[in-house]
Amino acid sequence: MKQEYILHFPAENFDEYRTGGYHPIHLGDYMHDGRYEILHRLGAGPSSTVWLARDNSLQINVCMKVLTADRSQEQSKEVKTLEHLQQCGRRSHPGADYTSTLLNYFYHDGPNGRHLCLVLNLGGPQLSDVLDKQPLSRFRGDTARRITRQLLLAVDYLHCSGIVHGDIYTYNIVIQMPELERLSKEQIMQVLGKPHIGDVKRVDGQPIPACKPRYQVMLADLVKCIRGNIKSIQLIDFGEAFFIGSPPPRCAIPVSFCPPEGLLRFPLTKAVDLWSLGCVIMSLTVGTLPIIGFDITEVYPQYKVIGNLSPEWVSRALDIFVSENAKPFELGSPFPLLEEVIHSRYFCESSDGLLDFTEAQMKTFASFVRKLMDLEPSKRGEACEMLRDPWLVGSAEVISLRL
Repeated sequence: MKQEYILHFPAENFDEYRTGGYHPIHLGDYMHDGRYEILHRLGAGPSSTVWLARDNSLQINVCMKVLTADRSQEQSKEVKTLEHLQQCGRRSHPGADYTSTLLNYFYHDGPNGRHLCLVLNLGGPQLSDVLDKQPLSRFRGDTARRITRQLLLAVDYLHCSGIVHGDIYTYNIVIQMPELERLSKEQIMQVLGKPHIGDVKRVDGQPIPACKPRYQVMLADLVKCIRGNIKSIQLIDFGEAFFIGSPPPRCAIPVSFCPPEGLLRFPLTKAVDLWSLGCVIMSLTVGTLPIIGFDITEVYPQYKVIGNLSPEWVSRALDIFVSENAKPFELGSPFPLLEEVIHSRYFCESSDGLLDFTEAQMKTFASFVRKLMDLEPSKRGEACEMLRDPWLVGSAEVISLRL
């Protein structure tokens, strides 16, 4: 019989603390023969929990990603990808500075199985959390352009190295805060505050089994660590990455960031990253996504924001709707064009004092986004090409590809 637990605050699916699932971690735990000490909690996803840990060997703070036991294969795709970038990637490429670095990895045996633990350089808050704190959920013009350049450089670096990230969206981009790595354990606690914990109790009053954590740990608030302007970002989480010549059968990106070939189950290419970049860049510059939805029935009609799908793709969509007994949709539903969405949101009534771009500049920006979000994957602008786009070249900073 399934046990029910009383939890103090929302967290990952507590039922997944089971054989094959999450490893129960507590503050102060030591891992890898005492080298790493768990200090704070950073996040969780369907296949891992993420922690801030102290590397007692190098005396630095790191990010530790602990995978579920059933995702901890000996030949981890994520480890393989990150090791390839370290060994075969073009490290002289400036985009290497904007991707996460694998520092170490090891396996840890626990009550729920054997868990792969990835040790990565410590980043800051997720881009999504920082955007939530901004007026109109967008950055000022200079910051938006800076982040856009860095994302394009990161993706160009990956593609030049034969890798497709495959899961680019605002949760998988963090603000770089290298100063956090060098703080002592005491200083980290001063900056982040002591972790907030909440006891876990069973409804029947019985003891918590070893497969579950004894208490919850609230996520550390990294946003409050930001001081002044945002200097740089980092693309993280390579769990869905793939080699250009070996695409997966499905697209793992959240629906609102997923390109049409992903939703319609056509072969995936590196152009997947370009579409997702267009979504992210529009979000951080304008404060909204071009397409918003939770499933194909909501998203498919909105492709009219970009243009019309080819007859072949329309036919595939109809087949999917029939095979999945999806609710009907109206092909003729009115949707504004991309340019109209960008203009109306950027120049909205509440934007007084928050306008860094002129109407002419936003037309150039709309053209920039449209090049990344062409419905035909082969026609999307390559990252290296987009770095020379008028919307970026016309600003103060100059791009230099040190290839």
